[in-house]
Amino acid sequence: MARFLTTLLVLFLLGGTAAAFAVTEGLKLAPSPITGTSVVKTFSPRCECGQDSTAVDFKLRKADRLTITMIDANGREVRRLVERARFARGSQSFVWNGRTDDGAIAPDGEYRPRVHLARAHQTIILPNPIRVDTTPPRTTLVSIEPHELTPVHHKAKIRYRVSEQAHGIVYVDGRRVVASLFYPLDGKLDLYLRVHGADLSRGRHTVSVGAVDLAGNVGRATAPQDIFVRYVTLARRAITVRAGGVIAVRYSGAGSVRWRLDGRTGISRHGIVRIRAPRAYGRYGLFVLQDGHADRAIVTVVPA
Repeated sequence: MARFLTTLLVLFLLGGTAAAFAVTEGLKLAPSPITGTSVVKTFSPRCECGQDSTAVDFKLRKADRLTITMIDANGREVRRLVERARFARGSQSFVWNGRTDDGAIAPDGEYRPRVHLARAHQTIILPNPIRVDTTPPRTTLVSIEPHELTPVHHKAKIRYRVSEQAHGIVYVDGRRVVASLFYPLDGKLDLYLRVHGADLSRGRHTVSVGAVDLAGNVGRATAPQDIFVRYVTLARRAITVRAGGVIAVRYSGAGSVRWRLDGRTGISRHGIVRIRAPRAYGRYGLFVLQDGHADRAIVTVVPA
């Protein structure tokens, strides 16, 4: 009799173990009640931009009552988004503004959505990490070459370095003029003479570089450096010459210029305009033109 009871107990335990194993394996094979999860991976609650919150999207296979919370890397709850609310099957979307239950901005770090399904008796931590990043990137301006722009040399190469992956931004006289499409740590950007459809004005300008990181934080711009914009300029604005004599005046900038004087026109090269003066006495306008920019000098013709 004792042996029979022992055998019965062993069979009972084996049966229970097999049943538990079958249930466990069944749970493993059962599809998750949540599918198609998607989140905004990085955002900044401080950026005051379109990236100041994150979206949590997923699909429910069946209608259920959900409790949705955000937990930190240690599994601690920091914000409860939904409390036992009923949702139909299908696509669901929730927004977290990066703040804790007491209204404070959550510390920088990684967080995950945790979903409790009352009907399914399951709690699921979504596998998609969300990073809160409120630290602006730091930018170093490495070089600007050249520091002088002309219609011939119309592009400056700007090299910069950032403390994290971020889009570089070039400012001219404090105005944003160009930004990078990508976010390398060591970046290069080209500054052209023509900005937003118009050439930069003649003279001195300041150039600085900043950055905006993937979370939307805008970093402080670097200390400005000077660049100079030079167009064709005659070395003298007033020229006196004898009738029929030779006018010789230098101009700034490389390349050729078109000149006009007393109804005549021509091309000069090598940085100097050398032409014959009119034979009639009087005052004339000498115009030079290069790439849409012009300068003028007054030529006074006196008796020979």
